[in-house]
Parts: sequence; structure tokens; C-alpha cells
Amino acid sequence: MALTRVVAITGCDSGLGWALAARSAREGLVTVAGMYHGTQTDAAEALKKMRAYPCHLDVTDTDSIKKFKTFVNALIKKHPDYTLYAVVNNAGIMTIGDYEWQTGSMIENTINTNLLGAMRVVSAFLPDLRKAALKDRTRPRIINVASHCALQPLPGFAAYSTSKAGLLALTKSLRFECHPHGLAAVNFLPGGFFGSSKIMTQQISHGMEMLKHLDDEQKAFYGKAISGIE
Repeated sequence: MALTRVVAITGCDSGLGWALAARSAREGLVTVAGMYHGTQTDAAEALKKMRAYPCHLDVTDTDSIKKFKTFVNALIKKHPDYTLYAVVNNAGIMTIGDYEWQTGSMIENTINTNLLGAMRVVSAFLPDLRKAALKDRTRPRIINVASHCALQPLPGFAAYSTSKAGLLALTKSLRFECHPHGLAAVNFLPGGFFGSSKIMTQQISHGMEMLKHLDDEQKAFYGKAISGIE
């Protein structure tokens, strides 16, 4: 029997997101993969070969989220037996560096993508998930990809840890709110995927931005600690 449950996943360009989309498609789930870099990349083409459905998605852009939702709904409308089963918030960015070193835009972008991005996606899809709960006996669910850094913050990860801790809190609240409506909300805390992800590709340029951001007093104070990025 063909599976008819639709799974929408954000942040599928590389790493964990790509792996989740690939595994979901291989298991027979109808997989819609949100791709920040668009649908003409090698990563997107590889997912297409697995019968996944890549779709451009920028979780910091409300209009982009609306288009992503429209894409998912059009797929379900085209196949009346399909049901929205899960929305997976995986999209995320990370900049490593002491909090004082990071620029305001680095901190804000981390929160905007990792936490507010997930919140925007949840807001967009909650009505559809509630409707799906009436159609599917198995609870539709929101799956938020958090991090061990949310449980045990590390030096250099203040903004990232804060964004992921907020995601944990969001999920807990949603779990209570959504349960009466037949929905589930869960956190997923994976291990590290640095080697197979593009999450660190901008770290060098970010390091140079941090160096420009620091004044002479800060540079003198941190000394050798920042020498690696000079």
C-alpha cells in the first residue's frame, strides 16, 4: 500500500535536513523539502531522483513561507488521498565566537532563523495540521530540531544556544496547546553534523567581521584569543 502522508521539512540544502528529506522519501513518505538555495542545485536534483519535492524556502521571509505552504497544499489538493502528517523545523544557522565578538546582525540573524523562522512556519501550518488531524487517526505533528547546546550552552555559542533553548520552550508550550486538537509537538536533539553540513561555511568571513567589530580595547583585552581570525 502506497503511503500518503505528507512531510514538509525546512533547511534541506545539506547536512541533517537533506538526510532527513532523503530518508523520508526513501521510506515512501510524500516529502516536500524546503531549499534555501532553490531547486536547481545538486542537492535538490538528488532529492528529486528520490521522488521528493524540492521547493524554495527562506524561513526569515513570510512571503516565502506562504509560497511553500501553497506548494504543499497544491500537492495535497492534486492527490485527495494525501494528508499533511508532519512539519519539521530544521532550518538553522550558527556563528561561533564569544558573545562580545559577534555583531548585532550575527546575533539577530541567528534568532531570526533558528527561532523566529520556526515560529513563522508553525504559525503558517497549524490550521492545516488541525484539519489533517480530523482526517488521519495518527496524530499529525510538529517536529522542531533543537540542539544539545540548548540543554548545555557552551562558550562561543551564546546566540545559537539561546535560539535553540527558545525552540525547546516553544515546543513544550505547543505540546500542551495542540494536544486537545489531536496534534503532537516534539523536539529532536541530534548530534553534530559539521562535516556534512554547510552550517559553518561562513565562519571565516564571520571571523573577519568580528575582528572589524571589536574596538582597540577589546582587541587588546582578548589578545591571543582572537589571533586565529586575524
